[in-house]
Amino acid sequence: MKFYVFICLLCCCACRLNVDVPEARNKVDYEHLPLFSSPKAEGKGFVLDSIVISLPGEDILSSQTGTFFCNRDTIYFADRQLASLLLFSPEGRFIGYRLQRGNGPHELNGLFAIAPAGDDGYVTLDENGYVCVFNNHWKKIRQFHIDWQAGRSYEELYNAPDPNCYDIYEIQYSVNCIRPVSGSCVVVPIVTEHVKYNAYEEASHFYDNAYTLGVLDLSSGKISRMMCQHSPVYRRYKYIPNFQHVLFDIYQDTLLFSFEADPLIYKMSLQDNNAFSFGIPGKDMKTDYRETGRFEEADKSYQRDRRRYGFYQSLKYIPQTGLLFRSYSKGGDSGEYCLQVYRGHTLVGDYGELPAKFQVYGYIAPWYYACAAPDFEKENLIIYKFKFE
Repeated sequence: MKFYVFICLLCCCACRLNVDVPEARNKVDYEHLPLFSSPKAEGKGFVLDSIVISLPGEDILSSQTGTFFCNRDTIYFADRQLASLLLFSPEGRFIGYRLQRGNGPHELNGLFAIAPAGDDGYVTLDENGYVCVFNNHWKKIRQFHIDWQAGRSYEELYNAPDPNCYDIYEIQYSVNCIRPVSGSCVVVPIVTEHVKYNAYEEASHFYDNAYTLGVLDLSSGKISRMMCQHSPVYRRYKYIPNFQHVLFDIYQDTLLFSFEADPLIYKMSLQDNNAFSFGIPGKDMKTDYRETGRFEEADKSYQRDRRRYGFYQSLKYIPQTGLLFRSYSKGGDSGEYCLQVYRGHTLVGDYGELPAKFQVYGYIAPWYYACAAPDFEKENLIIYKFKFE
């Protein structure tokens, strides 16, 4: 990774490193955003079904590690380890493969995330910051490494961190999400792990100024814009690195985003940055997060913290029905996973007792489709679908 030297220094650093860091130029004015949350409306009945997929033949393989998405009337599973796509009908029937690992016109070197790009094809991102653009016939038409516009020396980079400079950021690989926007662009999650600019050293400044999302221009290969600092909820803590990830989705030129520890959801126009907030806290969530003072401590306790405390997991907007879904974990003894449903600013449903890590990823009428934790023991791919009655 780009800042592996900085991370090593951070782990070994025992004293506070003082540095004069500028303010971000493109800041969300969270304190003055209008709040439009409406009281909860009566929810409809929730009907959940699942399809256990049997792959036809031993030559059809899946690692079960990856993500699902829908495009038109097809369900895709992006297999991260095998760097390939498996295609299924809405009923779970296997259709075929697309892509594979390699350097050919229909191949790629890795597959961390993928997104349909409207009628223009698909965009993929691998674990090393390489982006591939495929047309609708799965032929590679462009491949590049993300250009962070690093024009400074390492000495300048080390001694003068600036949240407005692209060269201190990298892809946030803990968040498996890229989303297309109008034009030839996609939005990606970003993070800085600079040794002199991080929440261990300057927590309040970091949360108020470091960006969490970037707009990647597929024509130039450059990050052309950065936006969305952490929300004010993070000022309550010295540092909770295991619950700081951004959640987001995009419809046309509207960005919906939130954070793992924030009960509010933010809606912002990408044209003029006008924004407002809404949202109702999840039920009975355990959110007395344990603060972490050292990198090693946070890394060691990551899985334990994710089981112990509640957090919001994902946002997905379905334009065909106008519903927004937010999944969350209650944490604590219950370990229950739940799903909120919003229509406009109104919470119209909050459904619990769902499979672990339940997340909505698409809609093919009349069913909504979701994924959950993989069944490694039985080696099954499972498609979850639900509807309201």
